[in-house]
Amino acid sequence: MRRPVSNGMKAATRRLMSLLASLGFLVATILVYSLLLAPSYREVNRLRGDLAARRALVEDQKKVAGQVQELLTKYESVAGLQDRISRVLPAKEDYPSIINQIRGLAEVSQLTLESVNINALPAVRGAAIQPGETTLLPPGTLQADISVNGSYGALKNFLTSLERNIRIMDVVDVAMNPGTGQNFSAKLVVKTYYQSL
Repeated sequence: MRRPVSNGMKAATRRLMSLLASLGFLVATILVYSLLLAPSYREVNRLRGDLAARRALVEDQKKVAGQVQELLTKYESVAGLQDRISRVLPAKEDYPSIINQIRGLAEVSQLTLESVNINALPAVRGAAIQPGETTLLPPGTLQADISVNGSYGALKNFLTSLERNIRIMDVVDVAMNPGTGQNFSAKLVVKTYYQSL
């Protein structure tokens, strides 16, 4: 059987309506994308950029913190080195320290310390300063005249202790005289130094 023409029109109308509905859905999809999704997508991209920038900032801060820690470690080692240098070559004369060191070394060596006389020696002049050059001043010098009594072995230990003392001490002269029994009387001339600032 044949279908009436009016039913055929209805099918064409349905196809047209279906096509118009599909077109409406397509327009609605484009509108939803452009009005709702596109701004959200742009916001997500902006936030991703912010996140990447903050991660880079955190990495830079970690690098800077590492460099600061490294500098602190170097500074601490320099401060320790400065302390050791100050013990070897003090910043000033420090007469009490010299006397205490000599007294302590004499006691350890089992010598009797009779006297210690310390005098500052005249400063040595540095080289002439040329324009634009800096020169280090030579260290200041102190001379200690020391009188001790004791055995030869004790005197030998005392001289070794002076040589190995943390503060630089140069034995310039030793004069020994016989004492009582196995003991000797010795007079030493020792030079020690300090930083002349």
